[in-house]
Amino acid sequence: MTKDKTSTVVSVAILGLLAYEMYTLVNSKPKDTISESMWRASKRPLVPFALGMLTGHFVWQGQDVYEDYWKGQAE
Repeated sequence: MTKDKTSTVVSVAILGLLAYEMYTLVNSKPKDTISESMWRASKRPLVPFALGMLTGHFVWQGQDVYEDYWKGQAE
């Protein structure tokens, strides 16, 4: 997937989630927002663990970043 396609998919996903959240805020069904659903799901220990793994995946640097850092330290 190219960078342009990835950006498009991520943008559409974010817009879709925002639209869903806005819908849940104005409908008459209580406790159905994304946050409330995540709070209920987080009662199971696997959900917070999986979210931590996913977050770590997004912020973990690639090996080449560390190699460049170590080269700079050796000089």
